[in-house]
Amino acid sequence: MAQQIIEYLTSDLSGDDIPADSNGGTVEFTVSGIPYAVDLTEAELETFNSVLQPYVDAAQQLSRSGAPVTRTRVASSGAGKRSKEQLAAIRTWAKKNGYIVSERGRVAAPVLEAFDAAH
Repeated sequence: MAQQIIEYLTSDLSGDDIPADSNGGTVEFTVSGIPYAVDLTEAELETFNSVLQPYVDAAQQLSRSGAPVTRTRVASSGAGKRSKEQLAAIRTWAKKNGYIVSERGRVAAPVLEAFDAAH
């Protein structure tokens, strides 16, 4: 007899299911040096990012060691032009450098710009 196990990701905020084909997912972030992770639906993730964006825009980005990172703006090449493998590499780099990124969906333009500037 075969057994099939189906896993569902559920929002920690609303309790709603997060479809696998949506841009929702797990978000990792740090507040006052304490790391957190929360599962959010696509709409909740958009709200989360919108609420944080003014603070992110005004903040100074820090490296993992706590030293300030120089900001450099470059023209975006657009996420649509990036391969699945490159987006996975960008997400890995972003997490290692303190950015908040979801496991699936769109990668925010500031993250793409920072990745491009670093490479």
